[in-house]
Amino acid sequence: MIDKPVDDAFVKLLKDRHTILCPTLVVFERYGRTFANKLNLTPEERAWGNPEVIASLDVTKIPPDKLPERIKTALAKPDEALGRIKKTYDVALKNLKTLEDAGVPIAAGTDAGNIGTIHGPALFREFQLMKEAGLTPMQILQCATANAAQLFGGETGAHIGRIEKGYLADFVVLNSNPADDIA
Repeated sequence: MIDKPVDDAFVKLLKDRHTILCPTLVVFERYGRTFANKLNLTPEERAWGNPEVIASLDVTKIPPDKLPERIKTALAKPDEALGRIKKTYDVALKNLKTLEDAGVPIAAGTDAGNIGTIHGPALFREFQLMKEAGLTPMQILQCATANAAQLFGGETGAHIGRIEKGYLADFVVLNSNPADDIA
């Protein structure tokens, strides 16, 4: 879903198979930015990410003879690497909006553990990218709660993701309304 626009046949296939899409937009950005030594972590990632993991993302610390070719290329031509990310996002963000508008369930997730994608707070960047795609704060909340619970499935998914009788009551208290701006 990052190399070309989705078409009606693809949308129908996803819907017919009751597919829940977890786009993990942030992971594509983070690979390219890490390899080009242009990683731009969010304030939340810097504050809450493991400092040792964050320090390990500096590819300039890798001995030159150990660098894989794709990292050497990205370091030598960082603007080209960032341009490839932009092309990927131009397609991926448009596709995400198309699929959301078509009623394909979208679940928020980051694919954390991949290079440059910090466990936990990378979700905030995922929300920002979903917003850039044109999803509303309420749609993003739906992706992170009820739709993500559907993705879990089974006994766990049957009792999370909603504020209803019989569901687990995990919640947070906020000083602002995420339906106004979650990203």
